[in-house]
Amino acid sequence: MMCGDKLHIILEEKEELIVNFDSDNQTLVEGECLADLRVAVKDTGIKKYGMQVEGEMDLEDPDNGELCTSSYLRVTDVDDLEDETGRINKFCNKDSIDFETIEDLVTLELSLKDIGKNKGQFMVKLMPHCLCGGLIDKTEGEIKTPLYPRPYPNILCIWVIKAALNSSIFLHFEEFNLRPRAKKHCKDYLNLNDGMGQELHCGKELQHTTKKYNVNLLILRFSSTRTQNEYSGFLGKVMFGPET
Repeated sequence: MMCGDKLHIILEEKEELIVNFDSDNQTLVEGECLADLRVAVKDTGIKKYGMQVEGEMDLEDPDNGELCTSSYLRVTDVDDLEDETGRINKFCNKDSIDFETIEDLVTLELSLKDIGKNKGQFMVKLMPHCLCGGLIDKTEGEIKTPLYPRPYPNILCIWVIKAALNSSIFLHFEEFNLRPRAKKHCKDYLNLNDGMGQELHCGKELQHTTKKYNVNLLILRFSSTRTQNEYSGFLGKVMFGPET
């Protein structure tokens, strides 16, 4: 990363990006060093990705204090001014960088006051990580809420399960722990749609349960409405077998 950079990079789903900065390697020798890097994951349809940012830094600025008020690396997943769920973290001095987001983009904003007096460097690695959703066909697969077994975030996940001709779809849930029904309604739920009808489940309704569908297409839709909760979500296995 160089002073003055304003970059936008798109990563493939299994691609990693290493970003390095060293104040001694800059062409700017005085004044404020500003740089901006926006990294997003390439759109992969119904599969949802987040971003993991990790690394080390050392920015020398006696005016910083513990609140990073002068020179810092700001890491954020805020998409626009109307984004109410985004987070902003500032890193400065000698620190480890660790930032995980359920958004498919992250922005690094560097501000180094007076590069002629203050020095610093950092190295960070940015990695997409699959949150939920996608296509499962022919071979068995796993379905789970984002961040499982940690509490799940506010998100919408869609899985499409396709079975071969004359095959059945089996769903086995090892754990199922969503927000319970309130007045017979599910606010966080898993919707199961086999084309002939729909089921809506929440709470612990599918805990240690196996379900069988004699169809070739099953659509699962997980929806949650809370940004913070105490529920661990679900972990399930998708299997295929002969239709009976």
